[in-house]
Amino acid sequence: MKKTCVWIIIAVLLIVPGGCKAQEKAEYVSCYSRENIPETYHENIERVSFDMPVSVSEEVLDRPLMQAKAVSKNVNKEEAYRIFLNGEEVEKEEGKAVNEFGKKAEYEIYYFLNGSNLSIGPYSSNMSYSNSGVNNILSIISLEHRFESYNGDLFRKNIDLPFKSRKEAERELADIMRRLEILPETYEAAFYVLDKNTLESIAPDFNYDENLSDEEWAERNEAYYVAVQQTYDGLPLYHFYFKTFEQYEDANAPIQAIFTEKGIVNCDSELIFDVLEERECDRMIKFEDVIKIAAEKYNRILNDTKYIYNNAALYYMVDVHSGKESFPVFPAWVLEGYEAGNEANQIRIIINAITGDEVK
Repeated sequence: MKKTCVWIIIAVLLIVPGGCKAQEKAEYVSCYSRENIPETYHENIERVSFDMPVSVSEEVLDRPLMQAKAVSKNVNKEEAYRIFLNGEEVEKEEGKAVNEFGKKAEYEIYYFLNGSNLSIGPYSSNMSYSNSGVNNILSIISLEHRFESYNGDLFRKNIDLPFKSRKEAERELADIMRRLEILPETYEAAFYVLDKNTLESIAPDFNYDENLSDEEWAERNEAYYVAVQQTYDGLPLYHFYFKTFEQYEDANAPIQAIFTEKGIVNCDSELIFDVLEERECDRMIKFEDVIKIAAEKYNRILNDTKYIYNNAALYYMVDVHSGKESFPVFPAWVLEGYEAGNEANQIRIIINAITGDEVK
């Protein structure tokens, strides 16, 4: 039986230095539902406009959300050697760099004679393998939405390539992640299919090899680009990619891999987590107060610039800027948009859905 959501009105005064604060008389609900979360939202508040879809998984409606702690998974180095080194002759470089906890940690880089390389660390679940022939494929596909070169939509196709089906590639990648002991408990995999026909259509802009016809170039570069996002309790598990990049997109997915007819030719992992010490949240900030906080952030800037929010989504966030041995996990609203008249200047606010504080 679904629980009934109720409103709870509580007087609070929470000040976050350098960030937005929760409303002085914030309204809370015991859980989110379609009665208190719209599918789209449109409003103007002074110089800030909201014209956006509101993305919330149906799986988390009408029930309490969770808060927890996250700990980083650790790469099984011995398995990484077995999978990727494969007895090849290599040169080794090792040293220390700062890990996710701000501490010095060891890293290792192996350079293959054929130009491939494997690196492990310094982050706990950080590993990168790159085959010498993968650079051409990486130059073709661009998944960062903020750049004009973005072309991910061109390759989002529900088709299989001749050398392997998408299901086979996903099973193979999951097996590798399992052997490395960094497979997320739950995840979503997005496939970008670099098929011959699409590649041939863009070859005039990408084929710089004078010895290959566009058709030959397209055949040689057929590949799957796979981006794996970790999920938790029915929502994406969001964190700043390498503690820097805030955008939740496949370009910043914690697991990325490329498959060609030669097998897996590129495999990267960043931070992947185990979630522990779960407990239910007894209240969530009302969506209308999320809007007020998001509007206040940019209305208090002393200029005449107008701002437009064009997307809002609910995530579970791992705050990788907090914690020494583990990180807090909590539901968070992420609202994104841009300066009116200048879409290149993007804006973003992350709001803790329990407290209403802006997450910095």
